[in-house]
Amino acid sequence: MQTMTPAKGNDKYILLSKWIIPVVVVIYVLPVLILGSNSYIRLHDNLEGEWIWLKLLADNHMAFNFHANAIVPQIMKGLPRNLYPTGLSLNMVLVQSLGAFRAYIVSSFLLRIIGFFGMVILLRGYFIPEEENRFIVWLSAISFCVLSAFTPFGVSVLGQPLLLWALLNLQYNKRKALSYFVVLLFPFYASIVWLAIPFATLLAVLGVYWLYKRQLGMHYVAGAILLLVIFALVNFPMVSATIAKTAFVSHRLAYDLYMFEKPSLGQALGDSVLMFFTTHYHIAIYITSVSFLAIALTIKRSEPLLVTILAAIICICLFQGFYSYPEYWFSAKIAIMKSFRFNRFSILLPMLWFLGFAIALSKMQASRFLKPFVLPFLLLQIVQSLAGNDEVFHNYRTLVGHQKFPGYENYLATQQFTEIKNYIAQPVNTYQVASLGISPSVAQFNGFYTLDGLMSVYDLHYKETFRNVFAGEIAKSRDIAQYYDGWGNRCYIFSAELGIKHQAFNCYKFSPQHVDHFDFNAQAFHDMGGKYLISAVEIRDAESQHLHLEKVFKDPVSWWTIYLYSIKLNA
Repeated sequence: MQTMTPAKGNDKYILLSKWIIPVVVVIYVLPVLILGSNSYIRLHDNLEGEWIWLKLLADNHMAFNFHANAIVPQIMKGLPRNLYPTGLSLNMVLVQSLGAFRAYIVSSFLLRIIGFFGMVILLRGYFIPEEENRFIVWLSAISFCVLSAFTPFGVSVLGQPLLLWALLNLQYNKRKALSYFVVLLFPFYASIVWLAIPFATLLAVLGVYWLYKRQLGMHYVAGAILLLVIFALVNFPMVSATIAKTAFVSHRLAYDLYMFEKPSLGQALGDSVLMFFTTHYHIAIYITSVSFLAIALTIKRSEPLLVTILAAIICICLFQGFYSYPEYWFSAKIAIMKSFRFNRFSILLPMLWFLGFAIALSKMQASRFLKPFVLPFLLLQIVQSLAGNDEVFHNYRTLVGHQKFPGYENYLATQQFTEIKNYIAQPVNTYQVASLGISPSVAQFNGFYTLDGLMSVYDLHYKETFRNVFAGEIAKSRDIAQYYDGWGNRCYIFSAELGIKHQAFNCYKFSPQHVDHFDFNAQAFHDMGGKYLISAVEIRDAESQHLHLEKVFKDPVSWWTIYLYSIKLNA
């Protein structure tokens, strides 16, 4: 009997892929090795919040404090420990052990290794087993693993193929011990807020399908239950705080996301289309056009798997785009619609897109007409994945002399803020500060106790009290009113002249800005314990607002010019 061997052309592709993969790895790793702690690390919700929270927990010896009454004192005059990320996470252990920067780099590399091998074994095990198509599997996997996944969420995005592989193994009674082990460990390196409900929904849909076919395996059910139980146990402080009845009232219960504008059909459709072609910032931004074209070229009614994957993607995008309607209609009547946002199914999109992409390419490989396009599609997708990774992109900009955003050291300005502490010359826990034109996370990272901060959950009464500090600025700007009163996760001091966009709290020294008329309630700030305002912009009417300019701090490494103002109330 004659054995089948891969075609010669496929052998060349397989050999070529063995060269392409290390080249991609070098492209990804090289800038970090060269730039070190001057590497760009994503700012938005990362160095502004999520990753800094882990450092604060470590600095305040609160990482593994699970006491119900434990308080982290450094932000907003003290917040309950259970409002912060769990200590039972690999990211927390890495920050505790290695420090914030090295932990971030290690975690970022580790989750990409998991993403690569997870996608390889999922495709090889269940979707593309043919030896001659190994290059499609490998290059799809390397393209997937360099997506701009959000490192604080761990393997919530890039680990999904590994988790699905483990649960499919349990369904088909394969490698049960290893698969249970994967399921058991997964919640220790993933976000319950972002992943639990979407992935549980995916598992439920698969379970219903197999139940209908009378093929549902008990190990699959057990694995799904185990996953949710471990998620709940790992995040027990947060889960218990969510379901327990306490005097604490979350600011999320006052969400009013549609204060001035109601949902519109045009916006909903636009958001759906945008989600379809670019996914979501917190998930992994990349252009899906190559994946879509590959699926479109090969999809047929006779290909139910590709049809199902594309239909799932479309349904998720439509749900995401039109979620504003049920949120608008029911949030006033159903409290949980305000306090918890259910529109996070976009986290499934990268895995679904790449599954569809790889399967479509395997179909193209079997077509005489489409086969020549397979390798170009793979290479183009790799380029798109790398280009869509903001950290890779901006680090290469820095290397070629066109730095646009601050590196880690530039942003956190440790030396500059040490000078500020030395100038004040008081223990940092004896006074409170707030920031203007710069994220409070910079002061927090450097040990200051801040009245302001970015938090997913905090006390509604605190939000209302803090509002008094800059109520005059809110009155000037509908945008600030919507952003703070209607949302408020960023409990910041805003200026109508600076606005609410990203630049409003990233006023770098290279594009100097100033505030001419600042309505600042110094008495309200003082009553909250505020003593100093750390501003990245000059406040030109400071004295009339009872703000005294103490000193201007400059530093060659820092991207900030810091104006330190103290409160000077009339006797």
